[in-house]
Amino acid sequence: MFKDHRTNRQIFQDINREQRFQTALGFDQVLLQAAIAQGTARQIEQLDELNAAAAETNERLGRLGASARLANRLLAEQAAGQARANRTLDELKRSADETNALLYARMGQAERHHNEDTWQRFAMWRSSTEDGKAYLEWQDGAKDVVDRCLDYTARMDAARTADIRLNAASLIADDPEGLMGEPVIPAAPPRPEKPKPHRPVKVGPAPKAPDDPHAWLAILPPIPVLAVGAALSFILGPDGGLPVAGLLATLLAAGVAFLFARGVLADRYERRDDVKRYREADRARRARIEAAMRAAAADRDAKRRWDAADDAWGREYGSGAYAKRIRADWEARREAFIRDSLERARRAMPPATHWAAVNPMDTVRAIRNFMDAAVLGMPTRRELPDLRLPLLATVGSLPECAPNMRATLAAILLECVDDPMADVAPAKPGEDANAPFRPLGAPAPQLPPADGADPWSDPSGYRPDRPWD
Repeated sequence: MFKDHRTNRQIFQDINREQRFQTALGFDQVLLQAAIAQGTARQIEQLDELNAAAAETNERLGRLGASARLANRLLAEQAAGQARANRTLDELKRSADETNALLYARMGQAERHHNEDTWQRFAMWRSSTEDGKAYLEWQDGAKDVVDRCLDYTARMDAARTADIRLNAASLIADDPEGLMGEPVIPAAPPRPEKPKPHRPVKVGPAPKAPDDPHAWLAILPPIPVLAVGAALSFILGPDGGLPVAGLLATLLAAGVAFLFARGVLADRYERRDDVKRYREADRARRARIEAAMRAAAADRDAKRRWDAADDAWGREYGSGAYAKRIRADWEARREAFIRDSLERARRAMPPATHWAAVNPMDTVRAIRNFMDAAVLGMPTRRELPDLRLPLLATVGSLPECAPNMRATLAAILLECVDDPMADVAPAKPGEDANAPFRPLGAPAPQLPPADGADPWSDPSGYRPDRPWD
């Protein structure tokens, strides 16, 4: 029989390799089942992406009213500004009364009686003395001046609010960065492709070890020869037959030895090729097993890297996260642009008190302070200050980006044309009361050509102001 020349260590190594290969084949089956399950998960993920796309569509439909909401917010902000201005004016009107009420509330009983006596004496003085009657007439005129100052300021504040809205809308409409439209979402990078597994390696069955079924047949040919030699020796007997019997026995022994040696040597050389082929086949099979295990390990490593890359892609770009992140950044930039436009328009507008060359609130405070002091001082006719409106400003002193304020100031100046209490400040060089409206951000008007050149540069001679020529 064939003898296995491998050592025990080699046999155990071969058995271990066979077990690892069987384990790898079982792991490949598990990977196949996992791939099938992943395909089902991918279908579920696609359904989630469809739902996310539908949600994004609904979100876009909701953003169609962004312009209306922006306008409403602008109106709300301007209304809030108007309300703040009105509250400021109301506070100016109520400041003296609140101060008196606070002082009166903090007075003791004796002080309140004294204050009541003071008011009674002041009322008697206004109704019974010439100075008091003159003060009453002056007081009516002073209230008219205060009311007109507050009215002009309120009208200019409303016009200022309208101009802020107008210029802010103009700045927003320019939109140099295109922030008021829909954001441009760049295409996301392609999703990582799943790696293709290696072609399966066919290991094949284990080669059959060569056996030695014919080695014992080499003994069979000498048996008949031995039988014949023994029979002849028995027939011839010991009388004269010994030389022949000895010769026959010798020949038979030589033949047996020859045949036995021939059989052994022939079997040895014939079986050596079978052993060589078996070992080569076994080594080739072990090499295929190792190649299959290396391919399975490479597939597992590629699958692990792909899973990590696919998860990262899903977090970065999957389920609309990429578009939502860009849209959120876009919305933040648009909100900042709107706020900057409103703030820029506010800074460009002069205060609501610009209808006067000086601050009219100083006149209002001076009149009120004098009226408060008159309760105790009871001024004479000569001590009464002159009643005049603050020096009125010119229309040209207002910027060209404030058409409503310029129109309101023009109306105020028209009301004060024949008013003896109103004077207009002289116009400064460069002020143009008839300058057209030029919103913020608009280019400066070009100067007319020098030397009397034709302002119309069209070589055809067409003039927009005289289309009939």
